[in-house]
This record gives sequence, C-alpha cells and structure tokens, in this order.
Amino acid sequence: MGKQKKLEKKQFKEIDLIIGRLNIVQFYKLTEEEQKKLLKSCVKKVRHPSLQEAAKRIVKDYECQKRTNTYYKCPQCGGYHLTTFKGSKKKREVLEGMIKATIKKQQWAISEKE
Repeated sequence: MGKQKKLEKKQFKEIDLIIGRLNIVQFYKLTEEEQKKLLKSCVKKVRHPSLQEAAKRIVKDYECQKRTNTYYKCPQCGGYHLTTFKGSKKKREVLEGMIKATIKKQQWAISEKE
C-alpha cells in the first residue's frame, strides 16, 4: 500500500507540471507514446523564460561541471529548454569557445567594476 501512495504522489506532481505548461485536456488526448515524449522534451525539464536565461544557465553548467549544453525553443510551452550537445567535435569546439569567451568577458566586467 505504501508503494501505491508514492505512485499517486508522483502522478499528482506530474499533473501539476503539465497544468503549468500545457493544456491538460489536449495532453490526455495524446497517445501514451506522445505523452512520454512530451514529458521528456518539455514537462520534466527546467523552463527558461528567455534566451538570455537559458544562455546564463549554459555558461554556469560549463563553469561548474564542464558540461556543454545547447538550447531549443519549445513549441509546447514557448520557453527554452537545455539539452546536452551531441553535434560534431568541430561544432562542440566552436560552442565551447563561445562559452569560454562569455566567461572571460564576464570576469573582465567584474574586474573592471572593482
């Protein structure tokens, strides 16, 4: 019985997330496969309201974890979500270079203020 309560709590939490981003009626009209895809691509991810916020998070993730992420605009909720970069080595190097340049620029701006 304890396991059943955990499943119910998980389901309610998931429903709260769905309601916060999507039309719940339309969501439940989707096939189970479509629902799983939508949960993975939108509902269970952090929603960044702007491209600037997503970019800040990409830089922070790189600084703290050396993780190279990229973003996409979500057609469902209109926000931005991050995803692990899976492109070619050359494109990864370009992206990492842009992130490093941003970090360097931020550090320079901080040192100028001091």
